[in-house]
Amino acid sequence: MDGVRTASPRLEGLDALRGIAAMSVMLYHYTSRYGWWLRVPPPRPSLDFPHGNFGVELFFIISGFVIFMTLERSRSLADFLMFRFARLYPAYWAALSFTIALTVVAGAAGIGGFGFVGHDPAGGWLRIAANTTMLPALFGQLAIDGSYWSLFYEVWFYVLAGYVWFTVRPRRPELCCAIWLASSLLFRCAQDSGYGRALGQLANAPFSDLFTIGIMLYQIRSARASPATWAVLGLAIAVSFSAPDVALSGLSSMGYPLVVAGLSGCVWLASGPGLRLCPIAPLRFLGRISFPLYLVHQAAGFLIIARLEDRGVSADLAVALTGAYAIGVAWVISMTVEFPAQAWLRERYWASRVSARAVESRTAPAAPVGAAHGR
Repeated sequence: MDGVRTASPRLEGLDALRGIAAMSVMLYHYTSRYGWWLRVPPPRPSLDFPHGNFGVELFFIISGFVIFMTLERSRSLADFLMFRFARLYPAYWAALSFTIALTVVAGAAGIGGFGFVGHDPAGGWLRIAANTTMLPALFGQLAIDGSYWSLFYEVWFYVLAGYVWFTVRPRRPELCCAIWLASSLLFRCAQDSGYGRALGQLANAPFSDLFTIGIMLYQIRSARASPATWAVLGLAIAVSFSAPDVALSGLSSMGYPLVVAGLSGCVWLASGPGLRLCPIAPLRFLGRISFPLYLVHQAAGFLIIARLEDRGVSADLAVALTGAYAIGVAWVISMTVEFPAQAWLRERYWASRVSARAVESRTAPAAPVGAAHGR
């Protein structure tokens, strides 16, 4: 394929980390977060995951590492965005449709609590339409599933990174990342202002430190580190002291950066040959389904746990059964939609590129006689 210079290596250690991150977020929601959704004290499972939400930070660091690697292998912005679209949107639309269908059925049965359509059908359909873009906040709409909040930052990072890479064409990413971190600090200081908050969102300021850490780790892992690389990596970890999640993490202002540094170390280890996570089959499996698992587990999972508890199922068993459900649904989406659609879209894209090139070659003016001989 001419859009990719070399075959992208499958870093199975990072896949395993994705699986761990998805499971951590799921267990956090099913234990610590579930009571917040009910607004009343629910039966508590014996196992609790109060800091499982840090799986999102892990996802962002991995994205910085992998996306920069993908950018280097893409020949054009169109190729890069097409790869990302094929990777994300089919699975996302399948998960979104599943969540909407299940919550509508649950609402009709009087089980709900989400009511995304509410009493205004037009507003409900507008919300659904905005959610199909994966960026509902740009249209002033809320995400249908609470887990979708992070997708805005993920997709917007792809757009910003692709635009800078193929327009500015920096020889090295350190200067661009340093500017990004500095501007992020300014936007964070101005977040009380409406304009400052909006500009900060568009600049992806809230999580620029995590994406930058991933990019710098990729530079170091690919043996291209310079003193500037280490300086920007240190700056990114320092910027995490002012990260939005510090106040929400339940940790001290010093504890959150330590967690970020620890997660960065996990990505570093998993991306190299020294740590053999890849032979662990369950982690590899969870890594492959991590994206649909992240998408389908929360809203529908809350409904299922509530329904099971209403029927007298213990909290521990309700969490276990719902977790098994989420993994099963994620696997079905992965096998029937995510990977087949990704392959199909890429094949159609390359076929259209080949056809367009063939048309160009047929319509191009013939070279003057003797041009091939240098006359």
